[in-house]
Amino acid sequence: MCGSLIVRQTQELVRVDIVEKEQGVMFPRLMPASVVVVFLAGLLQWILPLPLSLFADITSLGDVGVISLFSLGAVLAVAGIAVSLAGYRALRRHGADVEPSQPAAVLVTDGIFARTRNPCYLGWLIALFGLALMLALDWLLILLVPTCILLNLAVVRPEERHLAERFGKPYEDYLRRVPRYFFIH
Repeated sequence: MCGSLIVRQTQELVRVDIVEKEQGVMFPRLMPASVVVVFLAGLLQWILPLPLSLFADITSLGDVGVISLFSLGAVLAVAGIAVSLAGYRALRRHGADVEPSQPAAVLVTDGIFARTRNPCYLGWLIALFGLALMLALDWLLILLVPTCILLNLAVVRPEERHLAERFGKPYEDYLRRVPRYFFIH
C-alpha cells in the first residue's frame, strides 16, 4: 500500500504531458523532456561543477581523449535516435497513432518491438547518454539515473497497466517474451 502511494505521488509530480484517461495512457513528449533534462544538466554543470569530474582523466589526454569521447558519444546518440525512430516507424506501419495526446490503439510486437517493449524511451535514454559523453556533462550522466527511475515509475508502468487491460492475454504473453529494455525484464 505504501509503495503504491509513493508511486502515485511520483507520477503526479512528473505528470506534465502524461495523463491517464478512461480510454488509455497519453505518452510523454520526449523532445521537451529531453530539452529540460539537458538544460538542467548544463545549468548545474555551470553553476555547481563537480569537484571530481567523471571526464577529467579522459580530457587530460588532450585532443585524442576529447575526440574519442565525442566520437563515442556521437555513435551512441545516433544509435539511440535510430532505436527511437525504429519504434516510431513500427508504430506507424501498424497504423498506431504516435501522437502523445492519443492513447494506444494497437499492440505492436514485431520489428524493434520484438527486442524491447519500449524502443522510443530506450532510444531517448541512449541518445541522452551519448550527448552526455559528447559534451562531457557530468551532471547529465547523474540526472539520467532519476530520469530513468521517473520514466519507469511514472510512464512505463502505467502504460503497461493500460496495455494489459486493453489487450489482455496477447499483451501478457508479450510481457513474458520481450524485455522492457533490451536485456532488462
